[in-house]
Amino acid sequence: MPYEYWCGVCRTVSEHSGEAEAEAERRAHLAAVHHGRRPDRERIRDLQPMPRVPHQTPRRFGATPALAIVAAILAALIAWSINLDPPASPHSPPRPALPTPQPLESLLSSISATAPAHPGP
Repeated sequence: MPYEYWCGVCRTVSEHSGEAEAEAERRAHLAAVHHGRRPDRERIRDLQPMPRVPHQTPRRFGATPALAIVAAILAALIAWSINLDPPASPHSPPRPALPTPQPLESLLSSISATAPAHPGP
């Protein structure tokens, strides 16, 4: 496999056929140019490209199930609002009758009969 020795201080790059060969170049370069000291920016890099792994996206809560949930809730609300007073089943007891509306005059007369009298000025 091809390897490359790179010295960031000198900006030198040398390609080698193996890692041991690149390591020998590193040692020779450090001894000759940097007096045995190792510079901060130097490396041996493998030039063989990495095999590509297909990218897999994680499964998320999709739009289709969310839309189905919203549609079900909406349908339930519509059905509930339409059917607020469902018809009685044949086996249920009869419903109590609603009070019959009274004329306004009789309602006002019953209120005035029970109201206390206010003294006049």
